Amino acid sequence: MAISIWDIYNQSLVRVNKEQSGRSFSVPQFNLVAKFVNMLYLKMKIGLPESYQVGVPLAPQRWQVSQRITDDIRHLLVWAGGPNNEMMKLDKFGVANVPEDYVYFSSCYYVQNVVSACEVSENVHRPITFVPDAVFADRMGCAINKPTEKYPIAKWFENQIQFAPANMNYVHFSYIRKPAEPFLAVTIDSNNDYVYDPSNSVNFEYPEICQPDIENLIFGIMTGNIQSQFHFQIANQQLNKGV
Repeated sequence: MAISIWDIYNQSLVRVNKEQSGRSFSVPQFNLVAKFVNMLYLKMKIGLPESYQVGVPLAPQRWQVSQRITDDIRHLLVWAGGPNNEMMKLDKFGVANVPEDYVYFSSCYYVQNVVSACEVSENVHRPITFVPDAVFADRMGCAINKPTEKYPIAKWFENQIQFAPANMNYVHFSYIRKPAEPFLAVTIDSNNDYVYDPSNSVNFEYPEICQPDIENLIFGIMTGNIQSQFHFQIANQQLNKGV
């Protein structure tokens, strides 16, 4: 699951009509734009806060609002506790480290072992509610509404998460990870032309269906760089209709 960065580069040059205009867009410049667009596209799929409206803090595009958006970035969903990853470990204070590749929160729950009156043991999934810092402090000091294993809570701070109660030891934690950073590697031949170096290149880590949207984002930035008002207007129109 990847989009060839060499294809993206060549398609971008075709769209700005580089050969006829004489304008140049170097590989180093393209790599800077590709790095920026890589995270911008993910941010758009997660949900841009800039798209919020008064009273409606929801973006038109956001994580799992539709199957299409889910499919676009589900390969970046990491389940700490799933078949391929260990559960998130808590220390004795109920604190866990946020994964280094973390970008966006998806879900979190604790598996509590419950023994019924008939002495039957079963595992029950308990969703963990993330609350603001002030609410967490209030709940911890409240005898009536203190967090329990049945109703656990958590809060963010720095690069860690504080869970309560602290004796849960392990939790399941799902999140969107950072995608691989795209990079176009080339060599220069005797004619001073770029030659693609696939072994040292890194492709865009998105499904092929996302290629037009990524190209539109790159196209918009590139045309802004070469100050082509005509192409810039075309890019904005395509972004409004596509991405």
